[in-house]
Amino acid sequence: MGKLFSLNHKSFKKKKTGCFLACYFFLIFLSSCTTINNKVEPELQNIDLSLSYAAKMFEQKQKQSKPLKSKDPRAYYHFLIALEAEKNYQFEKAVLHYKKIVKYDPETASFAEKLVRLLLRTGQLDEAVKVAEEGLKRFPNNKHIHMDIADILAALGKEDTAIYHYEKVSQIDPKNSRAIFLKGIVLEKQGKWDRAKEMYFQGTKMEHNNPLGQFYLGRAYLQNGELEEAEKSFEMSVILKPNLLHARKYLAWVYELLGKQEEALKEYNLLLKLNKDDNFIKERVEKLKNPLNSAYKNEMSIFTG
Repeated sequence: MGKLFSLNHKSFKKKKTGCFLACYFFLIFLSSCTTINNKVEPELQNIDLSLSYAAKMFEQKQKQSKPLKSKDPRAYYHFLIALEAEKNYQFEKAVLHYKKIVKYDPETASFAEKLVRLLLRTGQLDEAVKVAEEGLKRFPNNKHIHMDIADILAALGKEDTAIYHYEKVSQIDPKNSRAIFLKGIVLEKQGKWDRAKEMYFQGTKMEHNNPLGQFYLGRAYLQNGELEEAEKSFEMSVILKPNLLHARKYLAWVYELLGKQEEALKEYNLLLKLNKDDNFIKERVEKLKNPLNSAYKNEMSIFTG
């Protein structure tokens, strides 16, 4: 009975968990991506601030190991331009300037974090990973960089390394439920349902009112054949977020498996109102109109063992 709905049902074979999860990561992190512009900013080519008086004085104090009461003025200059670029949604331009900022001010963690995020936003995933790894050499306990690189690696299919970084986030910030849920998603993608369920259960204990967390926990229960527990989780998910249609579809299916035809039909009819072209829902509604039919009974017996 463990191999249920999401893996074996014919309508859901087209939506395998792996594809769904990969799309999920990309929807979260790449929805704002813009096309990369390969042109080098003229101002970065033409302006050499190292010749300025302020930059020379800063470098001189560095060489003399004197206490530095201020940051490298070149970092401030590029920071101002980067802020203006972001204000005008010129994110590729902002990336170029944040690279300069990190070069001239390598000790400020927030600049390293920002560069990773901007690279992610502009779709430069490999570069984002490289910059994040460099950032972690300087800031090994920076949970934000660990989280970002974990998200990117998970989207790139590098699950084990992603799990490592999610675990680092949990070590640094034990109350971070996001890292726990996302580790569970990666484990689910690997087919490690028992471990995924542990993560979802742990995450929902920390954040009980998270509808997606309840949804993921419900799927793990369903996969393991724990129908009553799956029912509770899916019900909680739709209570918290009534328009979470995936949760409603799974809930309706669990109702069927538990023999609660009226409840299942109610959910399916609601879903059908929202999407009249869903062939799977149409099929379930038709079959539920005659639950005593031998074909329907045989179908249910296959899934309930």
